[in-house]
Amino acid sequence: NSSDLDGIEFIALYCTSLKLAKCLVIGRGVYGKVVKCKNLNTKEKVAIKMIKKNLTHTGRSEILNMFSLRKLDPDKCNLIKMTDHFVHKDHQCLAFEMLDKDLFEFMRGRHFKPLSVSAIRLIAQQMIVALQALKSIAMVHTDIKPDNIMFVNHKLIPFKVKLIDFGIAKHASELRTGTWIQPDCYRAFEVLLGLPLSESMDMWSLGCTLAFFYLGRLLFPSYSQYENMKTYMRFFHDLEETVSTYRDPYEQEDIKAFIQLLKQMIVLDPDKRISPSEAHRQDFITMKHLVGSGHTCCPPSRRLYIGVYPGEREGSLPQPTGGGTGSDCCLCLRTEQQFRLPTLLGVLGGGTGDRS
Repeated sequence: NSSDLDGIEFIALYCTSLKLAKCLVIGRGVYGKVVKCKNLNTKEKVAIKMIKKNLTHTGRSEILNMFSLRKLDPDKCNLIKMTDHFVHKDHQCLAFEMLDKDLFEFMRGRHFKPLSVSAIRLIAQQMIVALQALKSIAMVHTDIKPDNIMFVNHKLIPFKVKLIDFGIAKHASELRTGTWIQPDCYRAFEVLLGLPLSESMDMWSLGCTLAFFYLGRLLFPSYSQYENMKTYMRFFHDLEETVSTYRDPYEQEDIKAFIQLLKQMIVLDPDKRISPSEAHRQDFITMKHLVGSGHTCCPPSRRLYIGVYPGEREGSLPQPTGGGTGSDCCLCLRTEQQFRLPTLLGVLGGGTGDRS
């Protein structure tokens, strides 16, 4: 019985445009369930997001949002791709490309051991591209957190990620002062204080997400505005004190560049918060501060394509210095010394910024 979607492991789905088989429930949430299926027409795996009957409006809203995203290239903009949608026994169903695990699950699997700054840089760059793409169509995600960033295929393409779940995304013109949105521990202060809202709230959430990857814990774990403000006031001071624990001067410079980016993402005044286009040109992303470190560009076989801004030529984007053309990659990622591909497959010791 699929009427309430409770207690089901396998499910039979019927769709006129998709021939689905081997449908296995792989995830559950307040909205419904995610079902992994095989599309017999294409032989590819697809993820079906099956919405509960009492949340039909949520499913319809997400479908409309995904239609808006069709103006963008989902692969270049690091956004999940919807391939189809249909209704199954009064349940709204959305068919998406099949991705890997989400980054919260990934962090939990490694017992919340902090990521290296090299790994965080890859995630940050791709999510900044995603935010710039959303800004170009005036869409605000409103739900950025590690759970909503997924690996595409971490084994084949380490740290290639996409932003998912546009169920509560809004057009910027729909944002209303006093609206209670965003995840609790990633909520911008303007939301908490009932101030005017803008797309910059997504940048705040992304900053908190990157801090989570660096710390291995939530930056703002409290529901108290007072406690969160205390955390905010001492966070960057405490963070800067950790720089001296790194012996390699280039590691120290990398950490400083990361902290500088975070300072501009997690700013109380949303009007002074860094924009995606500005963030994309920060030293932490371009690696300008690593000139002379020996971290030269890697050969094409080791590059990871992580996206370009909509309407922008790849050649017009900032390129890392130190050699290499970077013609097929907007950041020309990276030498074994900097990116350490074998190490980052598991993000275990031995790489730049490793803090095991």
